[in-house]
Amino acid sequence: MKGNSLAGIMAMADHRPIKLPPEGFGMDDLYLRSGIFLAPFHNHDENPTLSIERDLELLEHLDRLNYHEAWIGEHHSGGFELIACPEMFIAAAAQRTRHIRLGTGVVSLPYHNPFMLADRMVQLDHMTRGRAMFGVGPGALVHDALKIGVDPGAQRRMMNEALEVIIPLLRGEIVNRKTDWFNLTDAQLQLRDLRGDGRQLRLPAFGGERTFGELVLESGELALLVRQVGFGLAQFVLLVGGVELDDDIALLDQLAGLAEVRDDELRAAGHGRRKHFRIAALQAAVGRDGEGHVAEFGARRR
Repeated sequence: MKGNSLAGIMAMADHRPIKLPPEGFGMDDLYLRSGIFLAPFHNHDENPTLSIERDLELLEHLDRLNYHEAWIGEHHSGGFELIACPEMFIAAAAQRTRHIRLGTGVVSLPYHNPFMLADRMVQLDHMTRGRAMFGVGPGALVHDALKIGVDPGAQRRMMNEALEVIIPLLRGEIVNRKTDWFNLTDAQLQLRDLRGDGRQLRLPAFGGERTFGELVLESGELALLVRQVGFGLAQFVLLVGGVELDDDIALLDQLAGLAEVRDDELRAAGHGRRKHFRIAALQAAVGRDGEGHVAEFGARRR
C-alpha cells in the first residue's frame, strides 16, 4: 500500500483512463458557469447615487471572479429597484468590465416602441463588443403600467406584438405593422448587430403559443418555484405568466400542498379556495389598498 502520500496518489492516477471531452468542446464547457440577477434592491433610506455606484462596482468584482453573465432589471415605481433603463446601466458597466456578459432582465416591451428599442439594443451590442443579451418580458409591476396608461391585462398581448416585429428587425428585414399602440411603416434598422446575422442578441424562446406560466408547469420546476418564492407569490408568477388559476382547482391544491398551507390557515387569512386565490395573489403583489406598499416606498424615497 502506498498510503495517502502524494506519490501514491499520482501513481494511482497514472493508471486511470483519461476521458477526453467530446469534439467541439472548449474550456468553457468544462466548468460550471455562474450568473447573477441584479434587480437591484436598495432600501429607501440609502443614497441612490451611491447605491447605483455600488451596483456597478459589484459587476466589476463579479467580472474579476469570472462570472459568466449578469441580468439587470427595469423598474419605475417600486422605490427599491432603482434602475429604470437597464441598457444605460449596461453601457456604463461594459466600460468597467472585460468578460462578463450583460443582459436586460428584462426590458418590459409594452413600455417601449419596438423599433426604437431594437435600435438601442443593436447599438448596445456594438458598445459592449457583443456581450449584450436581450431579455424581454411583459412587465411585472402593475403600477409601472398604470402610470403610463397601459392596461395590465393587455401587457402579454403587447409583448407578443412587439416581439413579432423586433425579431425580423434584428434580422435586417423591413417591417410594416400597425397595432393599437405602435405603427411601423417601412421600418428597417440603420445598423446591423455586431455579427451581422441577427443572432448576436439573444432573445428568449417562448415556445410558440405557450405562455411563460405553461412553460414553468411543463418544466417540472413547480416545487422549486414554490420553495423559492412562497405560496402567494408562486400564484402571482403563474397568473402573470398566463395560467388561469381560477379554472384549475387541482393546480391550486398542488400549490397549497407544496407550500404545506392548510385550509384553516387559508380561512384565517381571509383567502378562499377558488377565485379568491387570484385576488389574494394580486393583493399580495400590489397591496390591499389599491396603491400598495410599492407606491408607499416610492413616495418615501422621494
